[in-house]
Amino acid sequence: MLVVVLVLVAASYMLVLAVALAGLFVRVGRFKPYVNRAVSGAFLVAACLLGVLLAQGIDPLPGLALGAAAFGAQMVAALLAGPWLVPGISRVDRYYLGLGQQNGITAILLALALEPQFPGTAGVVGPAIIVVNVLHYGANRLLDRKLDVTPPPPPPALPSGREEPEPYGPEAAGPETGGPETAGGAAARTSPAAGGPMGTAPEVI
Repeated sequence: MLVVVLVLVAASYMLVLAVALAGLFVRVGRFKPYVNRAVSGAFLVAACLLGVLLAQGIDPLPGLALGAAAFGAQMVAALLAGPWLVPGISRVDRYYLGLGQQNGITAILLALALEPQFPGTAGVVGPAIIVVNVLHYGANRLLDRKLDVTPPPPPPALPSGREEPEPYGPEAAGPETGGPETAGGAAARTSPAAGGPMGTAPEVI
């Protein structure tokens, strides 16, 4: 109930950032699937509304400058303030944190909210969203290639109910016959009472 009230109040007053901050403390619990669907639906509706506004015209150069500035500000903040915000963060994590800037539903909703007071906002923010996401994808791909962090492919899974294949070849034969060990490599430990190998001994005359 708290999550529903929070979302309704935020939607009424366009407090999108307040919802984002509340996500640090509020846990949706069993309502997580419904919240995910609601967010996906809201993203599609917001994107369609932004497209309607962009049909009236865009400003590509200010959008390019805004997107590059937003991405650069994230990099500067992460590289300079990262060690103080997250003590012990590694240099590689700082790089990824600096390249983590993305724009999505929050930027779209902010553009829709500011358009009535500041006409032309959507025409600038729309291209800026594309610039930021393209920079995010390209920069992270280059960093992955530079650091060679591609994870190795997982080992092939065995079919259910089957055990590991038995070894074959010289390894499976074990030591030569006639020794105190069996073909499996384990020494024979038969007691003398059983009449096994330890129970037979040469007769002394």
